[in-house]
Amino acid sequence: MPEALEPEPTTAASGEALLELTHAIRAELLRRGEFLPVSWVEEAAEDLRAGRLSGVYLPGTPHPLGVAFLSGRGDRAFGHVHVAAGPGALDAALALSLSLVGGIRAPAIRLDAGFTGLSEEQERALGQQLEKLPGGAQLVRLSLEVRVPTPTAPTGPKVPFGTLLVPVRSVPVDAIVELTRRAFVGTPDEPLLDPSPEGGRRVINEILDGRLGRFLDEASTALVSTDGALLAVILTAEQSARRSIFHGLAVDPAAQRHGFATFLIAWGLRALRALGHETASLWVTELNAPALALYHNVGFQAAGTALLFRYVRPATDVPQPQRSR
Repeated sequence: MPEALEPEPTTAASGEALLELTHAIRAELLRRGEFLPVSWVEEAAEDLRAGRLSGVYLPGTPHPLGVAFLSGRGDRAFGHVHVAAGPGALDAALALSLSLVGGIRAPAIRLDAGFTGLSEEQERALGQQLEKLPGGAQLVRLSLEVRVPTPTAPTGPKVPFGTLLVPVRSVPVDAIVELTRRAFVGTPDEPLLDPSPEGGRRVINEILDGRLGRFLDEASTALVSTDGALLAVILTAEQSARRSIFHGLAVDPAAQRHGFATFLIAWGLRALRALGHETASLWVTELNAPALALYHNVGFQAAGTALLFRYVRPATDVPQPQRSR
């Protein structure tokens, strides 16, 4: 690592520098269709400055070059790397990423990290370098967008035979978590799942509580069988007055290939039109060919990419319990 790119603890950074970095992170995430509340900017900067959030940064003149931070939940750590855009961004991101990996502390053995500030070419180059680390892997996510169409019929799409349309909030959260798990297991999107029931509930509750954008009950719904079994669900949130995102679309594997996903997307888009939205987006893993085929078939187009770096600490690096004598 070049000496000029040696990361320093964020506790040594000025409050002004950290605010500049957290503002830039939020702006970049919003630009590519993700969501962070305004309050996050100052809260994160203060947590980094006080050491409540573990992080490192790269000083620069007149502006800092980047920042990386992570938080842990049990054996999992979640991180983010942000760098100032430009020709030196790749080197800065690599230096910060390696520092992030080195900052994992027990009991965490796995890290998932995202990135902002890099061009798509730089992200791909970074992913290729990071996956060379023992235990390293990259996952490229695609952002897809579609223009919300003007309804061509006075009524919405017909509810599939043998199913009932019910409000999402009438469905137990655990049922949504379990449906999502079944729908994603064995697909390229499976690594995005939190494998624990607690983690799954946390994600669904964050969506329903509006922490990932104001939840749109009007454009979210579930399909159940006549005996009440959950078959499919779509969860939708607002990004702005004109933009929305499908945070979750899941169909039970036993109920796939019956048009349920196509119906839910059409139903959601019609509801979004009534709300005045013009664009809807979603994220999908680049290697998930069946999902991509479905989304392209209903009009979604590629709008950008995002790198997810996953690091699992090799077993030889994990402290082993001492044997009693």
